[in-house]
Amino acid sequence: MKSRQKRLLFGILIFIGIIVSLWTLSRYEHRDRISAFMESGNRLAELVALFPMDRFEEDAGRYFMNVMTRHSHQVGLIYCLIHDTDGKTIAEYMPRASMGNIPDHIKHGALGATGLARHRFRVETSGIEIEEFSKPIYENGKRWGTVRIGMKMPAYASRFSASTGWIVMATAAVLVLTLFLAFALVTRVLRPVNTLLRHADIRTPPDPPQKRFMFFNGLRSQIELFREYVDDLSSQHQLLAAKVGVLSYEKQQCSSIIDALEDGLLVTDIQDNIWMYNKQILKLLDKTDNHLLDRSISEAVDDDNILACINRQEVSDGSEMNAFIDVEFLQTFPNDMFRMSITYLNDINNLPVGKLILFRNVTREKLAERSTTEFTAHLSHELITPLTTIKSYSEMLMDGEIDDPETQKEFVNTINDETERLAQMVKDLLNVSQIQLGELTIEKELVRTDWLFEDCIKAIEGEAQKKRIKVLRELPDNFPSILGDKNKLKASIINILGNAVKYTPENGKIRFALNESNGNVVFTITDTGHGIAGEELTHIFEKFYRSEDPNITDQQGTGLGLAITSEIVRLHDGTIDVKSKVGAGTRFTVKIPKEEYYLGQ
Repeated sequence: MKSRQKRLLFGILIFIGIIVSLWTLSRYEHRDRISAFMESGNRLAELVALFPMDRFEEDAGRYFMNVMTRHSHQVGLIYCLIHDTDGKTIAEYMPRASMGNIPDHIKHGALGATGLARHRFRVETSGIEIEEFSKPIYENGKRWGTVRIGMKMPAYASRFSASTGWIVMATAAVLVLTLFLAFALVTRVLRPVNTLLRHADIRTPPDPPQKRFMFFNGLRSQIELFREYVDDLSSQHQLLAAKVGVLSYEKQQCSSIIDALEDGLLVTDIQDNIWMYNKQILKLLDKTDNHLLDRSISEAVDDDNILACINRQEVSDGSEMNAFIDVEFLQTFPNDMFRMSITYLNDINNLPVGKLILFRNVTREKLAERSTTEFTAHLSHELITPLTTIKSYSEMLMDGEIDDPETQKEFVNTINDETERLAQMVKDLLNVSQIQLGELTIEKELVRTDWLFEDCIKAIEGEAQKKRIKVLRELPDNFPSILGDKNKLKASIINILGNAVKYTPENGKIRFALNESNGNVVFTITDTGHGIAGEELTHIFEKFYRSEDPNITDQQGTGLGLAITSEIVRLHDGTIDVKSKVGAGTRFTVKIPKEEYYLGQ
């Protein structure tokens, strides 16, 4: 009887196992069908969106719709609609009249989407469930329309396909046959043993205390084993908790590193849904966490250029692995320029699983590029002017075209002046190069300010007399001394005085004062020139900067002199200050630490 019960129970378990296996395989097959259906709809929408918009109104568009009609039954196509940017239908395929009643919110959702979108609805009249796939149509980075494709959702399959069914039936038959043969073989092998035990005559009764003792020993052994099992589980739990803690710490560190980036960062899945970002992108987009996490890129970003770039890369199927454009965020960072780059993220099988969208601030690079371009153009002009003068004057002298000795002397002086100008320009460029490399050095020695003052006056006195500019001097009773590089200090002060002469009109005045204040030797240069606008004062010490005032641009210059002067004063632990008013003049104040001089030191 017991044998029959065991066989019955064994058969029931086999039957239940087969039923569960069949049900599980059925669910897996249905899920695969749904996944294949979604992939087919997405691909079909993307393919239709590649068709040129203007061709839909021609014979090619009608031929395209006829092809869709012939294959509608094979792919489960219910309808295909092409809309322009105003929502007007310019091409359609809808073979079933009952399908014409599409909810309005489905249409509005499709026309408002900026990327591939899906909407599901049920037709009340027929009960059919439809999945709509929509995709904007872009041409040359501009949106021209929208394609909408409705496909019938596949019903749940209660039974397998023919091939799957045969495989399952064959597997189940082999399994049942194997189990049955194994059970029969074990029963036959154990039959003599069972017969021997059944007919054995065991007359000696077992000793109850001994059986009880064996029982407790076995129970104690089981308890020990259970305790070891619990201890092992506890150890594994502690190890797992430690690993979780390490992973949590590493995740926190990665988040901190990402948030510390000055670049805005977005990471999306292949469907453009955001699943990672940093704090900088929140500032750029002026959004909060609720506006980004688990949202599509079209919901988070309002810039059409950014969305168009992303859509162009989708159309190219990722062939442009590192596409980028320059964008601006006028509301949050109006004065900055950012470069957006898109990089596909691949899995171990080299299949795309997401996108890395990076917004890098390239404002400095753009400004440097513009400054370099402007400097190259300006320097070319500054070089070509004296070279042209030298070449033309020297050719005239060599050809004997100038017979007058006074004119010849004037030509030679002009060639000499232009040569000195070129030499000074080259010297300025070398100084700027040394400043950029941090190699500009000074050789300090004790400098007498009375000699330095007179040398600077002599250097600009000739040019001042040509423009009838009065140079007024203000000197102290006792001249203080300074510790510095005499030649570089002289060059920096002469540069300021030369600018005063250059930008002061004829019959103007220049006041050059020397005094001592708070342990500093102070050089003050005041002119009655054109003056400098307030918004330009903060830039005059920048390399290659020149004012846009016509009174300034009419004069020759490279925009390097004040930058070099500022660096020389800084190397002497001094300061330089400027105050100016347009039309009234400019005052420069240079302060160098005073150095006491003692006889015999």
